[in-house]
Amino acid sequence: MSKNKSVPGMMRKFTRRRFSRKFCTLFFLCNAFFIGVIFISSYHTTNRLKRLTPILKKGISGLHNTLKNPLISHVEKIGENERIILFWTTYFWGDQREAWDKPNVTLAYPSCFTNCRIVTDRSYLGVSDAVIFHSRDLRLDDLPKVHPQNQIWVYLQQESPLYTHENLKDYSGIFNWTMSYRRDSDIYHPYKRIHSINSKDKTNESYNFNEIMKPKKKLVAWIVSNCQTEGKREDYVEELEKFISVDIYGSCGDFSCGQKGEACFEDIGQEYKFYLSFENSLCVDYITEKFYNALQYNLVPVVYGGGEYKSIAPPNSYINVNEYSSPMALAKYLIYLDKNPKAYLKYFEWKSKFKVHPGDGWCKLCSQLAIKQKQISDRKVHMKLWKWWKYADYKETEVSQTEKADENERLSLEDSIPWTYIGWHDKDYNISLLKAKTRDNNEVIILHWTRIFREYYESPRILTGDKCLYTHPSNELSSKFSQCRITFDRRYMERSDALVFHSFDLMTEDVPKKRSREQLWVYLQQECPIYTKLNLQAYPDTFNWTMTYRRDSDIYHPYGHIEKISTEGEDQNHDNIEETVKFQNKTRLAAWIVSSCDSYSKRENLVHELQKYIQVDVFGWCGQDCPQHGDCYAHIANTYKFYLSFENSLCTDYITEKFFSAMKQNLVPVVYGGTGAEDYSLIAPTDSYIDARNFETPKDLADFLLFLNKNEQEYLKYFRWKSTSKVVSGQGWCNICQKVFERVQIPMQKRNYKWYKDLWKWWNYMSYDTSIEVDESIQANVIGGPSYNYKLGTPACQPPSQSFVKSSDGGKPDFEPGFLNGRVYGKVGKWAFNHIFGT
Repeated sequence: MSKNKSVPGMMRKFTRRRFSRKFCTLFFLCNAFFIGVIFISSYHTTNRLKRLTPILKKGISGLHNTLKNPLISHVEKIGENERIILFWTTYFWGDQREAWDKPNVTLAYPSCFTNCRIVTDRSYLGVSDAVIFHSRDLRLDDLPKVHPQNQIWVYLQQESPLYTHENLKDYSGIFNWTMSYRRDSDIYHPYKRIHSINSKDKTNESYNFNEIMKPKKKLVAWIVSNCQTEGKREDYVEELEKFISVDIYGSCGDFSCGQKGEACFEDIGQEYKFYLSFENSLCVDYITEKFYNALQYNLVPVVYGGGEYKSIAPPNSYINVNEYSSPMALAKYLIYLDKNPKAYLKYFEWKSKFKVHPGDGWCKLCSQLAIKQKQISDRKVHMKLWKWWKYADYKETEVSQTEKADENERLSLEDSIPWTYIGWHDKDYNISLLKAKTRDNNEVIILHWTRIFREYYESPRILTGDKCLYTHPSNELSSKFSQCRITFDRRYMERSDALVFHSFDLMTEDVPKKRSREQLWVYLQQECPIYTKLNLQAYPDTFNWTMTYRRDSDIYHPYGHIEKISTEGEDQNHDNIEETVKFQNKTRLAAWIVSSCDSYSKRENLVHELQKYIQVDVFGWCGQDCPQHGDCYAHIANTYKFYLSFENSLCTDYITEKFFSAMKQNLVPVVYGGTGAEDYSLIAPTDSYIDARNFETPKDLADFLLFLNKNEQEYLKYFRWKSTSKVVSGQGWCNICQKVFERVQIPMQKRNYKWYKDLWKWWNYMSYDTSIEVDESIQANVIGGPSYNYKLGTPACQPPSQSFVKSSDGGKPDFEPGFLNGRVYGKVGKWAFNHIFGT
């Protein structure tokens, strides 16, 4: 039995040995195969390794981001000492930056670090030494997802703080360096520079000053496109024009230049002796290309700005308005120079020693990247970028990226000096000169603290009771106050009864730090909730009153108002209506003026459907230009019967100037807005407009318009209301003047006080009571509007009816996206819409 048992054991050993030999043979063949494959592809592998070598030298984090990006495969070979600068954003909403997208940028100065490449292709992100973010084109949702520690992020800004509309608080702890015209920036980036001439330049260029003088027959020129500015330069020019002639070029004047940019300065420099280099803001170091262009093209610049000109330009090369007691004194000196050529030509003697060069900010950035060899942990970040940009003498402690939360501020905000100054009438530009002005005892003062859509309007504006006399919807004459001063002048701060803050222009850092309990703060808003970009949740217990188009506001401020003019004559002769409307001259059917081509009401889809059945002519940014300059509505009213008054959002009471302009200009408005028919019926006669939502389909609406087009008498019925009523401007400012006046007549101890605890909820939900009051409800004492009952908690805006605006053929309207809609409101509006409706 033992022998029989040993045979199977031997067989098992033999089988295992034979299997081991086969496995080894197979393993050897497989290894030989793979070695052969590797040997054959070694050439390609070597090339790939060569391409990865410079990337590896950029650091492990750069390699990690590069390998994650599938687009990096086309990145060109990077030199061992080459610095890559990626321009992440666009530049003033355009692609002018593409001029820099070259294999190797040739920079302006021989001394510049030339081994530096500026690119715009985002696939270079992983291998870039620095990433540029231009302030005007910056969006929080467009930032790269990862910020490698060995990569410098640069905040680029060439506008003044007063024209910086981005909320820089959102970018705390993001940027390592600043790059601007300010000399305290990490990278000083002036518009241009003035340097001494070297020996080569002296031999190549010389000036015959007498030849320069000969063709100059005109005195002063000014190129300007922004007609109302923070610096009030236009006020100075207005005074100056009382004594000398100033030829104004651009959109603010009567002269036009055939050339653009520097070519225009070259043309002007041949005819004029002086150029008004007046900045729009009086801010530290803010000296723009206007000054340098004038110097370069043989003009004597007359400067008006907050910069220190003597630190950047040779003496006797410019004339500073600050050195003259008044515009009249300056005018006398310019006339003197005009009559004395020798004295005038002394302002060109500097050209024999100096020359205007392009700004060298990019060279400095390249050089800084080359010499900056700090450790990763020492790379600073700007934790209070907005304070640094807005306030003088504010210094940030350098904070490493690993210690962002532990920074200490060297200077408090209250001790800082604003970068912005006051204006030419306060010669010393000292903030301490802002002393409170006095007022009459019977005068109400309302200070408009912010601008209105980035512009200032005429200030002050005096309203009196007789100017504000109008018919209240309750048919009672409404006006009691004697005089009301509405001003933008912040010197009235301490004496103002109310401060008005316009939502679009409101910035948290610009809100006054102190306030009187007796002073009312008013939130002004004319946009709908969908397009409200301001974070209202950041303003709890801030505002006492609201001033909007909504009828439940404290101050009812509609875009327009239809006022009764007579209760008689309702059976007006039809011949008079015919003569006024001129039906026979209206040969075209429907028109639409629009600038936002992609709206949340989907009005563009409705127009697209209508165009399948009737002709709708589109004007504005989304269509053709209006043939007539000025009031386009007046032109349309001559030849069109209907106007599409379609709102961009369907929000309660949101009826804009489109509707009132059509009513005023003998057009029948076809309306699409609000949250129901009652929104229009409460402000206009029901037989004065056509509500698109009264029809089941766009085709039904089109059929009705065609019916009216062929029936003159039926069409003219929509104008009968004009015999007893008229369209007037909104009475919002009269309303606030009256209500403030009524309040100041009440003894202080008996006045009611309230604050909006959650303004965001009030604005986005109807009748959401967020106020604290003594004995008044949120809707009490609404001036200028009837009482109106809303459902508690109802959203202020509603989504469009998909069955009504959805395209039947699945097509899209043939409109291009509007500039403002895409750049300013798009992301914020979409967020608000989704947040309100939960979609």
